[in-house]
Amino acid sequence: LLTAFTSVHLAFSLIWLLFHILSYRQHIIDAGVDEWKEANPRLVSMLNNPAYKFYLSTTIFFSDKELLYNMFLVLCSFLGRYVNFLFNSVNTIDLCMNVPILYKVIQSINNSVKSVLGTMILGFCLQYIFVGYGFIFFSAAYGFADMDTGGCATLIECLKAHWDYGFRSAPVWHSNKLTGMRFTFDYFYNLSIILIMAAIISGIIIDTFADLKEEQTFIEDEQKSKCFICSLTKSELERAKVKFQKHIIEDHYMWAYARFLLFLDQEDPSSLAGPESYVKQLIKENNSTYFPNKRCIEMESGESGEGHLERVCRVRDMDDFRAPLKSIADNTEVIKKAENQFKMELKELRATVLGFTQVLQKLSTLMASQDEDDKKKKKKKKGG
Repeated sequence: LLTAFTSVHLAFSLIWLLFHILSYRQHIIDAGVDEWKEANPRLVSMLNNPAYKFYLSTTIFFSDKELLYNMFLVLCSFLGRYVNFLFNSVNTIDLCMNVPILYKVIQSINNSVKSVLGTMILGFCLQYIFVGYGFIFFSAAYGFADMDTGGCATLIECLKAHWDYGFRSAPVWHSNKLTGMRFTFDYFYNLSIILIMAAIISGIIIDTFADLKEEQTFIEDEQKSKCFICSLTKSELERAKVKFQKHIIEDHYMWAYARFLLFLDQEDPSSLAGPESYVKQLIKENNSTYFPNKRCIEMESGESGEGHLERVCRVRDMDDFRAPLKSIADNTEVIKKAENQFKMELKELRATVLGFTQVLQKLSTLMASQDEDDKKKKKKKKGG
Protein backbone atom coordinates (compact mmCIF):
# COMPACT_ATOMS: atom_id res chain seq x y z
CA LEU A 1 0.00 0.00 0.00
CA LEU A 2 2.81 2.42 0.86
CA THR A 3 4.57 1.55 -2.39
CA ALA A 4 1.43 2.31 -4.39
CA PHE A 5 0.91 5.58 -2.50
CA THR A 6 4.49 6.76 -3.05
CA SER A 7 4.31 5.78 -6.73
CA VAL A 8 1.13 7.80 -7.26
CA HIS A 9 2.61 10.71 -5.33
CA LEU A 10 5.78 10.65 -7.44
CA ALA A 11 3.72 10.48 -10.66
CA PHE A 12 1.59 13.49 -9.71
CA SER A 13 4.69 15.43 -8.64
CA LEU A 14 6.31 14.79 -12.03
CA ILE A 15 3.11 15.80 -13.86
CA TRP A 16 2.92 19.04 -11.88
CA LEU A 17 6.58 19.80 -12.58
CA LEU A 18 6.16 19.15 -16.32
CA PHE A 19 3.02 21.30 -16.37
CA HIS A 20 4.94 24.18 -14.77
CA ILE A 21 7.81 23.81 -17.24
CA LEU A 22 5.56 23.69 -20.30
CA SER A 23 3.34 26.54 -19.12
CA TYR A 24 5.86 29.05 -17.85
CA ARG A 25 9.19 28.16 -19.46
CA GLN A 26 8.97 30.49 -22.44
CA HIS A 27 7.45 33.34 -20.44
CA ILE A 28 10.15 33.10 -17.77
CA ILE A 29 12.94 33.06 -20.36
CA ASP A 30 11.50 35.93 -22.43
CA ALA A 31 10.89 38.10 -19.37
CA GLY A 32 14.38 37.39 -18.04
CA VAL A 33 16.02 38.12 -21.41
CA ASP A 34 14.11 41.42 -21.69
CA GLU A 35 15.28 42.43 -18.21
CA TRP A 36 18.83 41.43 -19.14
CA LYS A 37 18.65 43.57 -22.30
CA GLU A 38 17.47 46.58 -20.30
CA ALA A 39 20.24 46.09 -17.72
CA ASN A 40 22.98 45.39 -20.33
CA PRO A 41 22.16 47.37 -23.50
CA ARG A 42 25.77 47.25 -24.71
CA LEU A 43 25.90 43.44 -24.57
CA VAL A 44 22.76 42.77 -26.62
CA SER A 45 24.88 41.73 -29.62
CA MET A 46 26.15 38.73 -27.59
CA LEU A 47 22.71 37.14 -27.97
CA ASN A 48 23.59 36.47 -31.61
CA ASN A 49 25.91 33.78 -30.29
CA PRO A 50 23.74 30.62 -29.91
CA ALA A 51 25.95 29.17 -27.15
CA TYR A 52 25.75 32.32 -25.01
CA LYS A 53 22.02 32.67 -25.64
CA PHE A 54 21.49 29.06 -24.54
CA TYR A 55 23.60 29.65 -21.42
CA LEU A 56 21.67 32.82 -20.54
CA SER A 57 18.28 31.16 -21.15
CA THR A 58 19.24 28.16 -19.01
CA THR A 59 20.50 30.37 -16.20
CA ILE A 60 17.31 32.44 -16.23
CA PHE A 61 15.11 29.36 -16.38
CA PHE A 62 16.72 27.65 -13.40
CA SER A 63 16.67 30.89 -11.38
CA ASP A 64 12.89 30.55 -11.08
CA LYS A 65 12.19 29.91 -7.39
CA GLU A 66 8.90 28.15 -8.02
CA LEU A 67 10.60 25.76 -10.44
CA LEU A 68 13.31 24.96 -7.89
CA TYR A 69 10.63 24.43 -5.22
CA ASN A 70 8.74 21.95 -7.47
CA MET A 71 11.98 20.14 -8.31
CA PHE A 72 12.72 19.83 -4.59
CA LEU A 73 9.28 18.30 -4.00
CA VAL A 74 9.86 15.83 -6.83
CA LEU A 75 13.22 14.89 -5.30
CA CYS A 76 11.53 14.26 -1.93
CA SER A 77 8.88 12.13 -3.65
CA PHE A 78 11.59 10.15 -5.45
CA LEU A 79 13.50 9.54 -2.19
CA GLY A 80 10.22 8.61 -0.48
CA ARG A 81 9.54 6.03 -3.20
CA TYR A 82 12.97 4.43 -3.56
CA VAL A 83 14.86 5.23 -0.30
CA ASN A 84 12.56 5.76 2.67
CA PHE A 85 8.87 6.54 2.91
CA LEU A 86 9.53 9.20 5.59
CA PHE A 87 11.00 11.56 2.96
CA ASN A 88 7.42 12.18 1.86
CA SER A 89 6.84 14.01 5.16
CA VAL A 90 8.52 17.07 3.59
CA ASN A 91 5.69 17.29 1.07
CA THR A 92 3.23 18.05 3.86
CA ILE A 93 4.68 21.57 3.85
CA ASP A 94 3.30 21.96 0.32
CA LEU A 95 -0.10 20.90 1.64
CA CYS A 96 0.12 23.64 4.29
CA MET A 97 1.09 26.14 1.60
CA ASN A 98 -2.24 25.52 -0.14
CA VAL A 99 -4.30 26.20 3.01
CA PRO A 100 -4.71 30.02 3.26
CA ILE A 101 -4.49 30.35 7.05
CA LEU A 102 -1.52 27.96 7.30
CA TYR A 103 0.18 29.76 4.41
CA LYS A 104 -0.10 33.00 6.40
CA VAL A 105 1.56 31.32 9.38
CA ILE A 106 4.45 30.09 7.22
CA GLN A 107 4.69 33.50 5.57
CA SER A 108 4.83 35.22 8.97
CA ILE A 109 7.72 32.95 9.98
CA ASN A 110 9.55 33.67 6.72
CA ASN A 111 9.03 37.44 7.05
CA SER A 112 10.33 37.47 10.62
CA VAL A 113 13.40 35.27 10.03
CA LYS A 114 15.88 38.15 10.41
CA SER A 115 14.27 39.38 13.64
CA VAL A 116 14.12 35.87 15.08
CA LEU A 117 17.75 35.16 14.15
CA GLY A 118 18.81 38.42 15.78
CA THR A 119 16.90 37.49 18.93
CA MET A 120 18.48 34.01 18.92
CA ILE A 121 21.95 35.56 18.72
CA LEU A 122 21.04 37.77 21.67
CA GLY A 123 19.92 34.63 23.53
CA PHE A 124 23.23 32.87 22.80
CA CYS A 125 25.10 35.92 24.11
CA LEU A 126 23.03 35.93 27.31
CA GLN A 127 23.67 32.20 27.75
CA TYR A 128 27.40 32.85 27.40
CA ILE A 129 27.16 35.55 30.07
CA PHE A 130 25.38 33.19 32.47
CA VAL A 131 27.94 30.42 31.83
CA GLY A 132 30.77 32.83 32.59
CA TYR A 133 28.96 34.07 35.69
CA GLY A 134 28.48 30.47 36.88
CA PHE A 135 32.15 29.61 36.33
CA ILE A 136 33.28 32.68 38.29
CA PHE A 137 30.95 32.62 41.28
CA PHE A 138 29.93 28.97 41.78
CA SER A 139 32.19 26.09 42.72
CA ALA A 140 29.36 23.54 42.61
CA ALA A 141 28.07 22.47 39.23
CA TYR A 142 24.43 22.52 38.15
CA GLY A 143 22.39 20.79 35.47
CA PHE A 144 19.03 21.16 33.77
CA ALA A 145 15.69 19.36 34.05
CA ASP A 146 16.14 17.50 30.75
CA MET A 147 19.81 16.54 31.30
CA ASP A 148 22.28 16.64 34.15
CA THR A 149 25.14 18.64 32.64
CA GLY A 150 26.90 19.27 35.93
CA GLY A 151 29.82 17.12 34.83
CA CYS A 152 31.02 19.60 32.16
CA ALA A 153 34.69 20.36 32.78
CA THR A 154 35.42 23.15 30.31
CA LEU A 155 33.71 26.39 29.36
CA ILE A 156 32.89 25.21 25.85
CA GLU A 157 31.23 22.02 27.14
CA CYS A 158 29.09 23.98 29.59
CA LEU A 159 28.25 26.51 26.90
CA LYS A 160 27.06 23.73 24.56
CA ALA A 161 24.95 22.32 27.40
CA HIS A 162 23.40 25.76 27.97
CA TRP A 163 22.61 26.21 24.27
CA ASP A 164 21.07 22.75 24.08
CA TYR A 165 19.06 22.55 27.33
CA GLY A 166 19.22 26.06 28.78
CA PHE A 167 16.40 27.45 26.63
CA ARG A 168 14.00 24.78 27.90
CA SER A 169 14.43 24.92 31.68
CA ALA A 170 16.19 26.79 34.46
CA PRO A 171 19.33 25.45 36.25
CA VAL A 172 18.85 22.58 38.72
CA TRP A 173 21.23 22.61 41.70
CA HIS A 174 22.47 19.42 43.33
CA SER A 175 22.23 21.05 46.77
CA ASN A 176 18.98 22.02 48.47
CA LYS A 177 20.57 25.04 50.09
CA LEU A 178 19.40 28.29 48.46
CA THR A 179 21.94 31.06 48.83
CA GLY A 180 21.57 34.68 47.75
CA MET A 181 23.90 34.17 44.78
CA ARG A 182 21.92 31.11 43.59
CA PHE A 183 18.63 32.97 44.07
CA THR A 184 19.89 35.94 42.02
CA PHE A 185 21.26 33.61 39.33
CA ASP A 186 18.03 31.58 39.09
CA TYR A 187 15.80 34.68 39.13
CA PHE A 188 17.56 36.52 36.35
CA TYR A 189 18.02 33.34 34.32
CA ASN A 190 14.28 32.56 34.43
CA LEU A 191 13.37 36.17 33.73
CA SER A 192 15.72 36.83 30.82
CA ILE A 193 16.10 33.42 29.15
CA ILE A 194 12.95 31.42 29.90
CA LEU A 195 10.39 34.25 29.92
CA ILE A 196 11.64 37.28 27.99
CA MET A 197 13.53 35.56 25.15
CA ALA A 198 10.72 33.10 24.46
CA ALA A 199 8.15 35.91 24.65
CA ILE A 200 10.18 38.07 22.24
CA ILE A 201 10.47 35.33 19.62
CA SER A 202 6.82 34.30 19.85
CA GLY A 203 5.76 37.97 19.92
CA ILE A 204 7.69 38.72 16.71
CA ILE A 205 6.04 35.81 14.87
CA ILE A 206 2.57 36.57 16.25
CA ASP A 207 2.82 40.29 15.41
CA THR A 208 3.98 39.47 11.89
CA PHE A 209 1.10 37.04 11.48
CA ALA A 210 -1.35 39.66 12.80
CA ASP A 211 0.01 42.25 10.31
CA LEU A 212 -0.33 39.80 7.43
CA LYS A 213 -3.83 38.87 8.53
CA GLU A 214 -4.81 42.54 8.79
CA GLU A 215 -3.33 43.22 5.37
CA GLN A 216 -5.21 40.27 3.89
CA THR A 217 -8.46 41.46 5.49
CA PHE A 218 -7.89 44.95 4.11
CA ILE A 219 -7.29 43.54 0.61
CA GLU A 220 -10.42 41.41 0.80
CA ASP A 221 -12.47 44.40 1.96
CA GLU A 222 -11.04 46.49 -0.88
CA GLN A 223 -11.94 43.80 -3.40
CA LYS A 224 -15.50 43.65 -2.09
CA SER A 225 -16.05 47.41 -1.94
CA LYS A 226 -13.78 48.97 -4.60
CA CYS A 227 -13.10 48.43 -8.29
CA PHE A 228 -9.55 47.12 -8.81
CA ILE A 229 -9.16 49.00 -12.10
CA CYS A 230 -10.67 52.46 -11.58
CA SER A 231 -10.58 52.59 -7.74
CA LEU A 232 -14.19 53.78 -7.58
CA THR A 233 -15.94 52.58 -4.44
CA LYS A 234 -19.18 50.65 -4.40
CA SER A 235 -21.04 53.60 -2.89
CA GLU A 236 -19.73 56.01 -5.56
CA LEU A 237 -20.85 53.71 -8.37
CA GLU A 238 -24.26 53.01 -6.87
CA ARG A 239 -24.87 56.72 -6.30
CA ALA A 240 -24.33 57.12 -10.04
CA LYS A 241 -26.87 54.30 -10.63
CA VAL A 242 -24.18 51.83 -11.74
CA LYS A 243 -24.40 48.27 -10.38
CA PHE A 244 -21.13 47.34 -8.70
CA GLN A 245 -21.11 43.62 -9.61
CA LYS A 246 -21.94 44.36 -13.24
CA HIS A 247 -19.23 47.02 -13.31
CA ILE A 248 -16.40 44.79 -12.00
CA ILE A 249 -17.43 41.79 -14.15
CA GLU A 250 -18.36 43.46 -17.46
CA ASP A 251 -16.95 47.01 -17.58
CA HIS A 252 -13.70 46.72 -15.60
CA TYR A 253 -12.98 42.99 -15.45
CA MET A 254 -9.47 42.86 -14.01
CA TRP A 255 -8.53 39.58 -15.71
CA ALA A 256 -9.33 41.14 -19.08
CA TYR A 257 -6.76 43.83 -18.28
CA ALA A 258 -4.34 41.11 -17.17
CA ARG A 259 -4.80 39.28 -20.49
CA PHE A 260 -4.20 42.51 -22.36
CA LEU A 261 -0.97 43.20 -20.44
CA LEU A 262 0.17 39.62 -21.05
CA PHE A 263 -0.62 40.07 -24.74
CA LEU A 264 1.52 43.23 -24.86
CA ASP A 265 4.34 41.41 -23.11
CA GLN A 266 4.36 38.39 -25.42
CA GLU A 267 3.43 40.00 -28.75
CA ASP A 268 6.07 41.11 -31.23
CA PRO A 269 6.40 44.93 -30.94
CA SER A 270 6.35 45.30 -34.74
CA SER A 271 2.85 43.80 -34.94
CA LEU A 272 1.31 46.09 -32.32
CA ALA A 273 -1.08 48.88 -33.27
CA GLY A 274 -0.50 52.51 -32.33
CA PRO A 275 -2.48 52.52 -29.04
CA GLU A 276 -0.98 49.15 -28.04
CA SER A 277 2.57 50.43 -28.63
CA TYR A 278 1.72 53.56 -26.64
CA VAL A 279 0.48 51.50 -23.67
CA LYS A 280 3.54 49.22 -23.83
CA GLN A 281 5.81 52.27 -23.72
CA LEU A 282 3.94 53.56 -20.68
CA ILE A 283 4.43 50.18 -19.00
CA LYS A 284 8.18 50.36 -19.62
CA GLU A 285 8.19 53.85 -18.07
CA ASN A 286 6.24 52.49 -15.07
CA ASN A 287 3.47 54.94 -15.92
CA SER A 288 -0.05 53.76 -15.08
CA THR A 289 -1.97 56.68 -16.59
CA TYR A 290 -3.51 54.34 -19.16
CA PHE A 291 -5.72 52.92 -16.40
CA PRO A 292 -9.10 54.69 -16.10
CA ASN A 293 -8.42 56.05 -12.62
CA LYS A 294 -11.65 57.33 -11.05
CA ARG A 295 -13.36 57.02 -14.44
CA CYS A 296 -16.15 54.82 -15.73
CA ILE A 297 -17.89 54.67 -19.12
CA GLU A 298 -21.34 54.27 -17.61
CA MET A 299 -20.87 57.22 -15.29
CA GLU A 300 -19.52 59.41 -18.09
CA SER A 301 -22.34 58.36 -20.43
CA GLY A 302 -24.83 59.19 -17.70
CA GLU A 303 -23.28 62.61 -17.25
CA SER A 304 -23.29 63.18 -21.03
CA GLY A 305 -26.94 62.11 -21.11
CA GLU A 306 -27.82 64.72 -18.51
CA GLY A 307 -25.87 67.23 -20.57
CA HIS A 308 -27.93 66.26 -23.62
CA LEU A 309 -31.16 66.82 -21.72
CA GLU A 310 -29.87 70.17 -20.60
CA ARG A 311 -29.05 71.10 -24.20
CA VAL A 312 -32.57 70.08 -25.27
CA CYS A 313 -34.02 72.35 -22.61
CA ARG A 314 -31.80 75.17 -23.75
CA VAL A 315 -32.93 74.70 -27.37
CA ARG A 316 -36.56 74.80 -26.29
CA ASP A 317 -35.90 78.00 -24.40
CA MET A 318 -34.30 79.46 -27.51
CA ASP A 319 -37.41 78.56 -29.53
CA ASP A 320 -39.44 80.64 -27.12
CA PHE A 321 -37.15 83.61 -27.68
CA ARG A 322 -36.84 83.13 -31.44
CA ALA A 323 -40.11 84.98 -32.40
CA PRO A 324 -39.39 88.06 -30.26
CA LEU A 325 -35.86 88.12 -31.58
CA LYS A 326 -37.15 87.97 -35.15
CA SER A 327 -39.56 90.87 -34.52
CA ILE A 328 -36.75 92.83 -32.92
CA ALA A 329 -34.56 92.14 -35.95
CA ASP A 330 -37.36 93.29 -38.31
CA ASN A 331 -37.89 96.40 -36.24
CA THR A 332 -34.18 97.01 -36.36
CA GLU A 333 -34.30 96.94 -40.17
CA VAL A 334 -37.20 99.40 -40.15
CA ILE A 335 -35.34 101.65 -37.76
CA LYS A 336 -32.25 101.49 -39.96
CA LYS A 337 -34.30 102.43 -43.07
CA ALA A 338 -35.96 105.29 -41.16
CA GLU A 339 -32.57 106.42 -39.95
CA ASN A 340 -31.18 106.44 -43.48
CA GLN A 341 -34.22 108.33 -44.78
CA PHE A 342 -33.92 110.82 -41.93
CA LYS A 343 -30.26 111.31 -42.77
CA MET A 344 -31.14 111.99 -46.41
CA GLU A 345 -33.89 114.43 -45.42
CA LEU A 346 -31.52 116.06 -42.97
CA LYS A 347 -28.94 116.41 -45.74
CA GLU A 348 -31.52 117.98 -48.07
CA LEU A 349 -32.66 120.28 -45.26
CA ARG A 350 -29.07 121.28 -44.65
CA ALA A 351 -28.62 122.07 -48.34
CA THR A 352 -31.83 124.13 -48.28
CA VAL A 353 -30.69 126.01 -45.17
CA LEU A 354 -27.35 126.71 -46.82
CA GLY A 355 -29.19 128.04 -49.87
CA PHE A 356 -31.33 130.33 -47.74
CA THR A 357 -28.25 131.47 -45.89
CA GLN A 358 -26.56 132.47 -49.13
CA VAL A 359 -29.72 134.32 -50.29
CA LEU A 360 -29.89 136.16 -46.95
CA GLN A 361 -26.25 137.11 -47.26
CA LYS A 362 -26.85 138.50 -50.74
CA LEU A 363 -29.92 140.43 -49.53
CA SER A 364 -28.03 141.85 -46.60
CA THR A 365 -25.20 142.90 -48.92
CA LEU A 366 -27.67 144.47 -51.34
CA MET A 367 -29.48 146.31 -48.59
CA ALA A 368 -26.21 147.59 -47.18
CA SER A 369 -25.23 148.97 -50.62
CA GLN A 370 -28.62 150.65 -51.02
CA ASP A 371 -28.25 152.33 -47.61
CA GLU A 372 -24.87 153.74 -48.62
CA ASP A 373 -26.33 155.07 -51.87
CA ASP A 374 -29.18 156.75 -49.97
CA LYS A 375 -26.76 158.42 -47.58
CA LYS A 376 -24.67 159.74 -50.47
CA LYS A 377 -27.75 161.23 -52.19
CA LYS A 378 -28.83 163.00 -48.97
CA LYS A 379 -25.42 164.56 -48.54
CA LYS A 380 -25.45 165.89 -52.11
CA LYS A 381 -28.87 167.54 -51.60
CA LYS A 382 -27.71 169.30 -48.46
CA GLY A 383 -24.63 170.55 -50.20
CA GLY A 384 -26.52 171.85 -53.24
